[in-house]
Amino acid sequence: MRDYMLNVLDRLSYADKRVTIYDQLNPHYAKYYSREEVVELMQSAPFLVDVHSRHGYGWTAFATKPEESKLVSVKMSHSGGAQP
Repeated sequence: MRDYMLNVLDRLSYADKRVTIYDQLNPHYAKYYSREEVVELMQSAPFLVDVHSRHGYGWTAFATKPEESKLVSVKMSHSGGAQP
């Protein structure tokens, strides 16, 4: 949490901090997926999945529709994930 406060929130303006904190504390809907759940959901679509971790505690998944001749694969970065 200390790293997040120093490396993310401290760099924001007061107005941006206020909006960010409000947004994080008062979500209308929140569903938190594990890294494995994100990959499984995206692959079942099927998509080519690329998962990136920004600070080691959360991630963003990028998915692209594969060409019909390509197999679904996953590329994981930052936290030592495997690349089949």
